[in-house]
Amino acid sequence: MSNAKTGYTPKTLVYLIIGILLMFVFGQVCPTWAAVTDPGVKIIGVFLGWIFLVITGFGLMIPSLLAMFAMLFTGFYTATDVMASGFGSNVPLLCVFAMALIYAFRSTKGDEVIVRYIISRPFLSGHPTRFLLAFNLTITILSVFMDIGGMMLGFAFINAIANVAGYKSDTNFRRYMLATTFILSQAAMNVLPSKQGSLLTIGSFSGAIIEAGYSLDMACYIMVNLAIALIFAVVLSLIAKPVFKADLAPLKTLDVGQLVKDGAAIRINKRQVISSIIMVAGFIFPVIQMLFPADSAIYTWMGNIGQVIFMILLMGLLEIIHVKGEPICKATEAFSKGVYWDIYVGTAAIVLLSGAMSSADSGIGAWIGQIFGVLFSEMSFPLLLLVVIVVSGIVTQVFSNVATMVLVSSVISQFVIDYAASGINVAVFAALIAQVCQLGCLTVAGSAYVALMQAEPGMRERPNWIFFGGSVMMIIYFIIAIPVGIFFGYVF
Repeated sequence: MSNAKTGYTPKTLVYLIIGILLMFVFGQVCPTWAAVTDPGVKIIGVFLGWIFLVITGFGLMIPSLLAMFAMLFTGFYTATDVMASGFGSNVPLLCVFAMALIYAFRSTKGDEVIVRYIISRPFLSGHPTRFLLAFNLTITILSVFMDIGGMMLGFAFINAIANVAGYKSDTNFRRYMLATTFILSQAAMNVLPSKQGSLLTIGSFSGAIIEAGYSLDMACYIMVNLAIALIFAVVLSLIAKPVFKADLAPLKTLDVGQLVKDGAAIRINKRQVISSIIMVAGFIFPVIQMLFPADSAIYTWMGNIGQVIFMILLMGLLEIIHVKGEPICKATEAFSKGVYWDIYVGTAAIVLLSGAMSSADSGIGAWIGQIFGVLFSEMSFPLLLLVVIVVSGIVTQVFSNVATMVLVSSVISQFVIDYAASGINVAVFAALIAQVCQLGCLTVAGSAYVALMQAEPGMRERPNWIFFGGSVMMIIYFIIAIPVGIFFGYVF
């Protein structure tokens, strides 16, 4: 008799059955209520099943594939709609080509060279605050492109710094550096609209906006997210000693040159330069377009091309351009190794779910309006932004960041249309929701990456330190993010 395991525990099977029942049965047996229509009840069931399976450990692929099939029975989509409006929509396709471009850059190891170069500069020796500024800003900027890679690279260098400077394991310096690297990398992770959290948030948030005849300003989305992340990095660097009691004395005698004595390169080569230029060109396409008047020929020309098509051209250039007889990166390799297809499928599912839930035919918007309309409709733009960001930041500490992004974005999008009509740039809501929901740093329930941080020397000895350090960092984030978001909303 075979002793092979199925891979499913009884609890996992129960979770799977519950998720499937929510998707396929809930809408068939649950009566309508308030303003919610029969198709609305069915799409809510699919949405609840998707959320349930995601937060119980099934990832994105299985819940999303099941949800797409279940949506055929809601009355909102045909099979052709699922393919065209889901897999073929702009947001999921942007996800695919963005991940391929990032892979091409990382395959040249240009990211590692940049980190080594910056932290090994002689002017940092003997200047602890200057060193922390350079380190934290570098990790922040690289995490824009590297995701978790920026955090992991940061952890590696923290150990190198601690060893060279003579820090013991159980020190506040290590804990401060680990927590700062973690939270800054998470804050920068969704700066680009092509990242997983951004795509899920934008997909959930934009449904009601588009339905009302408005569009989401991607240039504002990028700039507000990046501005907050960079300011956050600067502030955390300046308060390391007074707030977090990090001993910086050993850094005064640190020879930064010792951090890169393992023989690895610290100067960027031709292949890395070309790949970085191509990658950056793909991401700043919408920003460049915004520099031109909306009625200009070049603005119209760039709009006709679109960011996705431009990225297709860039992927071709990566294989056309050769250095020493070899292409910068083969497109087949970038797509096979660099694209996380579960993110692509998950994004496509969210776009479909959001579109259906935002439709007037579902009645969900009207129902939510009945519940929250009086409260939210009477809130000013600054107050609503404050409430949404603080509540999201608290909830994401104990709840899946992906689920929090999707739930908050889906709900709040119904109440920002009037702001958009009055000229306020509502992209700041999507930007800050995607950013703050990524900052789950207190528990593993908020982010699985917390376990990686807790395993490092320093946190390992005092894992509860993160409740103090992480809470203080979140408060500092709120103090920075909310005014910056309000400024961009009114001015940009």
